[in-house]
Amino acid sequence: MSADGLASRRQALSSRVGHERNSQRLLAELDSRDATAAMRAYADEINARAAALEDPAAQEAHEWAGWIREHAERTDPLNGPLRIEAERATAHRGSHLVQPRRTPAAHARLEHPRAIPTLSATGLR
Repeated sequence: MSADGLASRRQALSSRVGHERNSQRLLAELDSRDATAAMRAYADEINARAAALEDPAAQEAHEWAGWIREHAERTDPLNGPLRIEAERATAHRGSHLVQPRRTPAAHARLEHPRAIPTLSATGLR
């Protein structure tokens, strides 16, 4: 195969990989966007419910709703980069693999992993 043919084939492969990566990112961002919209709606419901509570329960509910709203802001993909991901090949010689880029939601999951229950002498905690 000629050098031009090889370069053309690499470019086509890179373009397909980039398209696939952006398609996957889109789906992940849509999931994250749905989740953040649900978080905000839930925070509104908590605040509405807190209006019927007395302190300290009302204050605690408002604090919980505030934390949920802050978390929604941190994880909302609209607050991240809004662009097509560039095609980036790995440093491996001859490799056509592309380095994945984490979405804002993926970063948030890494920063705030879900608590895993542990078993203590007194039971689950």
